[in-house]
Amino acid sequence: MKQSNSLGRRTFLRDSGRWALAISSALRFPGAGKAQTPEIDYAQSRWVDLWLRHPVFGDPSFDAFERVAGNPIHTGAPSYGWPVNGFFFADPVSGNWYIYIGDYATGYIGPPPSRCILYRSKNRGQTWENLGPILHGDAQMFDKNGHTPDVSVVFAGGRYHMLYDWGEPNFNADGGLAYAWQTARGSVAARDAADHAATLP
Repeated sequence: MKQSNSLGRRTFLRDSGRWALAISSALRFPGAGKAQTPEIDYAQSRWVDLWLRHPVFGDPSFDAFERVAGNPIHTGAPSYGWPVNGFFFADPVSGNWYIYIGDYATGYIGPPPSRCILYRSKNRGQTWENLGPILHGDAQMFDKNGHTPDVSVVFAGGRYHMLYDWGEPNFNADGGLAYAWQTARGSVAARDAADHAATLP
């Protein structure tokens, strides 16, 4: 039994070394074979077997991502010292990129109540424009003033669908999730798309 386990470990380590050599070669020569390789969207789940998944090297990780020049996009400042929970949305209507940021007060709970601020890029992340707060606690929109920091958005069926959280200082007692939608016509994204079309030759 002891000999069998030893052989298994040696086989595992031998195969791991082959994977390490293959990956290091690919990283060292990123352009090799590019002409013969079709474009692949590695984010799609059908390409999961091409991800960096290995018992030694680990599962897919943000460690493999490249840091873009110009970061950070947004930093906290009093009294909103904790900007967290960013959500990236590539708008298929306007072609713009958007980042929704949960803007929390220093210390998390506040005051002031947390809110959502929005950044927009019209050049695929080369520069970003701060559009300011777009969602914040409002007694007319909710039962109370509350917090509305975190947002996710998708576009489907001609509509933008937004899911966001809201709550009072006691999140456990008064917190919840809310849903909103907007058609593409008349939305900020649609106006952006019209502005973009007007600039085309």
